[in-house]
Amino acid sequence: MKILIVDDEPLARAELRYLLEVYDQELEIEEADGIASSLALLVQQGYDVLFLDIHLTDESGMALAEMVNKMPNPPVIIFATAYDQYALPAFEQNARDYLLKPYEFERLAQAMDKVKGESELRGTGQASPEQLYATSHPIEDDGRIHMVATDHILMVEAQQGKSLVLTKGRRYESSDPLLVWEERLDPNAFMRTHRAYLVQLEKIETIEPWFNQTLQLHLKGGYKAPVSRNHVKSLKQRLGI
Repeated sequence: MKILIVDDEPLARAELRYLLEVYDQELEIEEADGIASSLALLVQQGYDVLFLDIHLTDESGMALAEMVNKMPNPPVIIFATAYDQYALPAFEQNARDYLLKPYEFERLAQAMDKVKGESELRGTGQASPEQLYATSHPIEDDGRIHMVATDHILMVEAQQGKSLVLTKGRRYESSDPLLVWEERLDPNAFMRTHRAYLVQLEKIETIEPWFNQTLQLHLKGGYKAPVSRNHVKSLKQRLGI
């Protein structure tokens, strides 16, 4: 796997290179310090992953990402930066992940494991890039951007054109409607049980009959979600009951 690190700070590039080599000594790693040097390398040869800082000297990593996304067979982009407020714009540029400085090896390994897993799926023809789903999602709430892991999401509830993303012990208000979340989350793991509820099936603890041939789900974390009559049969089929 070929990696390109783009950062205007030599020490930051050296730190990231070291951690990547600890992760996998067989990685082919090259470095660049700005847009011009990066484009020269990207045009000459293909890369699998681009680690990109957002703040380059008098330049923007976002601008480079936009250029990269217009290339044929662009590399996977992982933003690596000291600023968390750019997470939402980063994911709008099709970034696969967003790492914060100072880097943590476990977090880097998680990002690389995801990229390698997606690469293997594409190689076997089992999935296309459009069929791959993110393992975390940026949600702007209370003036901060929170990276919420997919596995921590118990359910998503529609709220007047917005959504409540519910995790164990925390509720996040998302400006995206439920339909967007339904497209964003893996349909093999999540299911619409009601026009206003999207539930992660593995988080269901108990199911009880409700009124008018409907059901009520009890989820981990103490949450409850209804199952409308139109979705009862599908839910039972999904759960094998």
